[in-house]
Amino acid sequence: MPAESNLRPRLLIVDDEPDVLFTLSHCFDPKKYCVDTAANGAESLHQIAHNTYQLILLDLNMAPISGLEVLTELRKINQETVVIILTAFSTLDSAIEALRLGAFDYLIKPAPVETIRKRSAEALKRYAQNQLLAQSLSTPPDTSLLVSGELVLNLPQQTATYANHPLELTTTQFKILQTLVQSAPKPLAPLKLVEKTLGYECTPLEAAGLMKFHIHELRQKLEPDPEKPRHIRTIRLEGYLWCE
Repeated sequence: MPAESNLRPRLLIVDDEPDVLFTLSHCFDPKKYCVDTAANGAESLHQIAHNTYQLILLDLNMAPISGLEVLTELRKINQETVVIILTAFSTLDSAIEALRLGAFDYLIKPAPVETIRKRSAEALKRYAQNQLLAQSLSTPPDTSLLVSGELVLNLPQQTATYANHPLELTTTQFKILQTLVQSAPKPLAPLKLVEKTLGYECTPLEAAGLMKFHIHELRQKLEPDPEKPRHIRTIRLEGYLWCE
């Protein structure tokens, strides 16, 4: 198959009536879609086992393997392919059962070409949404970034942005900010901040004076209104608290 076919949605059309199969396969522009066909349930299962499809148009009333059986087998190996059921009025109950098994929609035969195209486009949109969701769930969080509201800290690079604007922080200021964010919602006393960020011992009075200076500088760079800080707050008798 040409390499460019990978860029087109791949469809499988399954129907045991040759005329219907021919008509359905010609509903789709070959420049936009890669279309395979199967003339019965067994053939469709073979195709499904060897190919990945974004969309399957599946006739229910087939023998000896029915459309419901094909759908059941499909769901054992693939939960992502979107399925549109093709059914006659006499098999409407089976179509409803197919929806319970995870089919996207059903169409009453013979369906107008424009309806088939419209529903197929909607089904492919659902497939794309499902792919994005699956990708987001499988992607591990980026532990190199520490995010709190509009503040983003890049830990390996020790850079920071607030509301998408870079903050010019010293190494000490970055460490203090990182420690406050990681400790929230627990306030940290100045002495504890000195121990965690500077790594040396001092008296509580010395720590208070040292942190007062650094916190003042941080507020000037970070707070929208440094005189009324809403992110780095002073908690009486406890220390400093980061608030998102």
